[in-house]
Amino acid sequence: MPLPAPEVPDGDLAVLDRALLQLRRFVTVVTPQVHDGDQVIESSTLLIVEVLTAAGGPLSVRELADELAVAHSTASRLVNRAAAAGAVTRTTSHQDARRRAVDLTRPGRELAARARRHRQAHLAAILADWTPTEAADLARTLGRFADQTRRPELRPPRQERAAPADRPAG
Repeated sequence: MPLPAPEVPDGDLAVLDRALLQLRRFVTVVTPQVHDGDQVIESSTLLIVEVLTAAGGPLSVRELADELAVAHSTASRLVNRAAAAGAVTRTTSHQDARRRAVDLTRPGRELAARARRHRQAHLAAILADWTPTEAADLARTLGRFADQTRRPELRPPRQERAAPADRPAG
C-alpha cells in the first residue's frame, strides 16, 4: 500500500529530515558503548536490553527481530552478543517448547538503568536552557512521532539485500 501523500510543506519535511539524521548521530554518539567494569558493552546489546525492558518480560527472537525491524538471523546474533555480555538469558518458552525465550538478567536490568540514566543526563544538559513548557512540548510531539513510526501500515517494506552482481562497484 502506498504511503499517504503528506500535507506538510516540503521545507518542513527537509528540516525534519536533517534533524532526524542529526538525532541518529546523537544517539550513536551518546551511548555507542558502555563500559561495565573491564567489559565494553556494545550498542547492539543496549538495543536488546532496551527492547526487553520496554516489553516488561521475555520475548522470542522473532519478537525481538520484529521490534528492531531486522531479520531473524540478525536478531539471533544480537541476542548471542547480549548473552555473552551477561545481559540476557535464553530459556525454553513457557508458551511453546519449540521456541526460545530471551529475558533480562539482573545485570541486564542494571545495565538498562545505567544506560537510561546516562542518556537522560545528556538530554537534561541539552535542554538546560529550554523552558519546562518547551521541553514538555518536545517530549509530547516527539513521542507522538515515534509512536507513528511503529504503525505497520506506515513502515516501508523491508528491502532484500542485493546480490553481489547487482551492487554498484566501488
